[in-house]
Amino acid sequence: MVAFRCYVDRTGADKIRQWYDAQEGDVRAEMDAVIEVLQELSYARWDQPMYRELDGKPCQGLGHIRLITIDPDTHRDVHYRVIGFYEPEQDRFTLLYCFKKNDDPTLVNSCPQAQLRRADLLANAGRVHDCWSQ
Repeated sequence: MVAFRCYVDRTGADKIRQWYDAQEGDVRAEMDAVIEVLQELSYARWDQPMYRELDGKPCQGLGHIRLITIDPDTHRDVHYRVIGFYEPEQDRFTLLYCFKKNDDPTLVNSCPQAQLRRADLLANAGRVHDCWSQ
């Protein structure tokens, strides 16, 4: 079972939980459901539509969990992404950065932000904690 960890900033704030708590119930429910499925699968079986490894220099070494909800007013899909990285030695995935896909469709801002957080937690072990435990 893949363990999930969440990025914690210098003030001790869980940035993933802050984003999650600010979302509507349908987004939170989708995130819970997708993470529950991914926890039960070996990382080798993670695939679209729930997950995709990212490529290109700013996103190197990262992947994103894909969340899709339906806008109740327009009945159109609304896409969210949770960027993180997998550590095979520990069989864990660290959640780094969450956003609405329309806010950064090409990941030009999101991947660099996630990479900064990744570098921060790799240099400071206290910048992460276990989350989404079953």
